[in-house]
Amino acid sequence: MAEISDPSRARTLGVITKVDLEDEGSNIVLNYLNNENLILNYGYIAVKNRSQKDIDASVDVREGLLKEQEYFNQHPKYKDLNNKVGTKVLSNHLSIVLFEHIRNTLPSIENSINK
Repeated sequence: MAEISDPSRARTLGVITKVDLEDEGSNIVLNYLNNENLILNYGYIAVKNRSQKDIDASVDVREGLLKEQEYFNQHPKYKDLNNKVGTKVLSNHLSIVLFEHIRNTLPSIENSINK
């Protein structure tokens, strides 16, 4: 999908979900997080959302985020990748990307308005 909207991959951030379902011994997710497979300018961030079991058990979003953080902090492959895993990291990264976009495009918008 990104290849159609962003052929140069300059504006694409990859979000990897369901990392807890990766087969044991596989390094596919790790390879993407290290931007080794399909290279994206903004790289990749992995998240672990609440499972259906958690949702059925009424685990709220806040608790789900704590469980996600605990999962990544304890996982041997992901515990040292703090800047590439978690919903909080994704949120912060998207905020930075949005801020940079606004900062870079605002001058041309102002020029257009002032003409």
